[in-house]
Amino acid sequence: MLLDEDRLKETANAGNPEKNIASIDILHDPEETELRPYEMIYAKYRDELTEELYWRPKNLNHPFRESVRLKLTQILIESPPPDKTNPIKLRQGILKGRITAFFPLHNIPRLNEIKEKWLSPSVLPWQQPFFEIKEYFGEKIGLYFKFMAHYNLWLTGPALIGIPLQIYIVAINNFSSPVQIAFAVFIVIWAVIMLEFWKRKEKMTAIEWGMIGFEDEEVNRPEFKGETKKSLINGQFVMYFPPKQRMVLIAQSSAVIATLILVVIGAVTSIYIIKRALAEPLGSNAQTVASILNSVQISVFNLIYSFVADKLTERENHRTDTEYEDSMISKLFLFQFVNSYASFFYIAFVAPYTPASDDNNDDWEGDCGAPNCMVPLAINLAIIFGTRLTVGNITELALPYILFLRKYAQETAFAQGELLRPEREFMLTNYNIMKSSLNDYAEIAINFGFIALFVTALPIAAFAGFISSLLEVKADAWKLMLIYQRPIPRGAEDIGMWQQIFTIVASVACITNAALSVFTMDVLDKYSPWFRMWFFILFQWICFSIQTIAMALVPDEPQESIIQRARRDFLTEKVILQIPDEVLGGDALLGEDDGEGGEGGEGKEGTKEKPDIKFPIHEYTSTKDGTNYTLTPDIPVPPPAPKKKKLFKKND
Repeated sequence: MLLDEDRLKETANAGNPEKNIASIDILHDPEETELRPYEMIYAKYRDELTEELYWRPKNLNHPFRESVRLKLTQILIESPPPDKTNPIKLRQGILKGRITAFFPLHNIPRLNEIKEKWLSPSVLPWQQPFFEIKEYFGEKIGLYFKFMAHYNLWLTGPALIGIPLQIYIVAINNFSSPVQIAFAVFIVIWAVIMLEFWKRKEKMTAIEWGMIGFEDEEVNRPEFKGETKKSLINGQFVMYFPPKQRMVLIAQSSAVIATLILVVIGAVTSIYIIKRALAEPLGSNAQTVASILNSVQISVFNLIYSFVADKLTERENHRTDTEYEDSMISKLFLFQFVNSYASFFYIAFVAPYTPASDDNNDDWEGDCGAPNCMVPLAINLAIIFGTRLTVGNITELALPYILFLRKYAQETAFAQGELLRPEREFMLTNYNIMKSSLNDYAEIAINFGFIALFVTALPIAAFAGFISSLLEVKADAWKLMLIYQRPIPRGAEDIGMWQQIFTIVASVACITNAALSVFTMDVLDKYSPWFRMWFFILFQWICFSIQTIAMALVPDEPQESIIQRARRDFLTEKVILQIPDEVLGGDALLGEDDGEGGEGGEGKEGTKEKPDIKFPIHEYTSTKDGTNYTLTPDIPVPPPAPKKKKLFKKND
């Protein structure tokens, strides 16, 4: 819970002599960090401390904000009761049909306030009321919108560059222009720098929202099954599931996924066999037909696979939500990567070297259906990416609304009289935070892949992605506030495994953009194959080097976050946990007796006994040069003062 800045400073300055805690006075140095020493400090709630130490909104006389109360309510319901009987497992009960629904009611006045700030057309993604979103919907949802804001803001660069570049390409009627190689290098650098700066923003957000260490305190999923046995670490009874058994289940899931990926490759191959058959009657339009078929195939396969991946991951019986999500993420992205990009890899890197059918135009390159494979690659990107953006946004808005209307009609068919407010909100569509989050991030990751991997063929696709992301943010906000039941707030320290997924895509972009520049474009066709191969190797390793340098130059965590995290740990230790200062004897600080006895020598009058005094130890790390110091004050700690009025009271 967030500590009150003024009260925390006052308490720290006062110290606690009874607990052997010296007065604490942390200076504010704007050159080192803009954050004040006592702001954004979070700590666990403790009954023995005064409630005034914890921050509270102006309209409350206690520190338990609405989002905190909702989280606590769910924990209390799902916790084992005192008589050790089985706890209520809400999610499990809903899945098995034993519980109809479980959700908090919307706070209408607060919802209307957020709506005015959030749904206004003039509010851009990076201007969203993130604190209000976090407080109302929880940190996990708030972090998603903050990532979308960061992504949208950084996407303005490729979008603004892509428009004039596309106009230039169309004007000269050359989809294999040298300027596209420069654009490819720009995209590779842009992708990694965008992600590096997100890491920094993510760390600062965790500090601001008190989510540092959140994943370390996760509890078991209600769906987790196992046998009760004593822990080998602390001897307490825990739920245990054999790791070997889980590995067997994961191996079985991997076999199913590999089979489905082979099915995808077979489906894409079939589409391009059909395309070859249509080459004679349709000419270059055969690629358009193939792209439309491929777009339909991608949507259908993604829908089927989402259901399969969910069942496989549930079967693996993961202990925590984070473990479950990481497993689900790897399944979703691996399949969707192949399903979404298989045709692009074929057109760009296989079709140019595939023998054309006898009916093909002699001027066409390989099986591309055009003089240059960059043209069909651009067509494929325009149709598949464009269809995905258009259909995806329409479906995201229409499907929840249709489900709401259907549910409302079913539930009110035999209703008499006016519905109560809980009944009306029950008609809203249920919002599954975990699955909705997975689907939202998966969609952004695939869209990011289209831009990072293949936007060189169609630079204006970056602008299309930017517009789509703007609409995505508004659509998601509209659904959360008007169509969905209010979710129980959930915490999140970071975007999890999606960070690694985005980084992998940025790394693969080095290879695809190098290969497009060398093997798909005709800019280097006049050079020998050996020269092109070495240029390809040099191109991608230059890109890898630039990405590595960017990662090294941009620290993952800003200095403000590092300092504030250290302050939080220190202040929590002294003010909340009340751990006494470490002490050293005076001999250790003044030096051991060397036997000389001072000025008068050993045993002489000039000998002075070294006092048995103790000094509190404070460690300090310079933020300017990174040097670690162990500091002790010049004045020894006085003996404990007589007992006075306590500094910490339960109901002060």
